[in-house]
Amino acid sequence: MKHRIQRGALVLLMLVMTFALAVTASAAGTDEVKVQLDGQMLAFSDAAPVIQNGRTMIPMRAVFEALGAEVSYDGATRTVTAVREDTTVTMVIGQNTVQVQEGETSRSFTMDVTPSVDPVSGRTYVPVRFAAEALGCNVGWDADDRTVLIVDVDSVVMLAGPFITSVAKDRKVPSGGKSRTREADDAAIFA
Repeated sequence: MKHRIQRGALVLLMLVMTFALAVTASAAGTDEVKVQLDGQMLAFSDAAPVIQNGRTMIPMRAVFEALGAEVSYDGATRTVTAVREDTTVTMVIGQNTVQVQEGETSRSFTMDVTPSVDPVSGRTYVPVRFAAEALGCNVGWDADDRTVLIVDVDSVVMLAGPFITSVAKDRKVPSGGKSRTREADDAAIFA
């Protein structure tokens, strides 16, 4: 049952990504970097995403709060922290080591760029791919439209849960109850 939900979530994830690419196609022709979360464009009021040294950097607070995380900053230690459910992401300005704690498990990662503070806006910028993936999201890049595509897998699964459950519950096994491959099972569920 868990695998069916995961497969259903992946199908929905692909649909969301396809929709995201279609929506951003209409916004082509600009040099600004845009961010799309679950098919919706994010608006940035005082600090916009930028590309620095080949990495897309995002204002941490705006994107993490859109993902449902609580963000805090400790000026004395220059530490930024984002907490979402049982995941805590901690970064120190100017250092490339990041701490990610998921429940009881704590891991350290080394990034190839460091979080920084924009001198004009005072906002903390972090690399989008690492930051979003640390909170369980998938990240893509549409180079033609200069758009970061973030898909919050947890929200897709939560939204898809009732749909997947009802499909699995109502489905009839066309193979006469015999064992089938995963691909045949998916074809039967989503036909």
